[in-house]
Amino acid sequence: MSVKYSEQLAVAGIEPSVGSVGDSCDKAIAETTNGLYKAEEQYDAMLDESTMDA
Repeated sequence: MSVKYSEQLAVAGIEPSVGSVGDSCDKAIAETTNGLYKAEEQYDAMLDESTMDA
């Protein structure tokens, strides 16, 4: 992260989400996992709706 960007975050009172090694990768894995669960829920709901129509 650039120094200027970090300084602007500090002035605004915002802490960066990639403060230490591994954080950004951990966040990416968590968001991917959550996305997969949401996609599965939507798929299951779609299947439930299609069986109700039959």
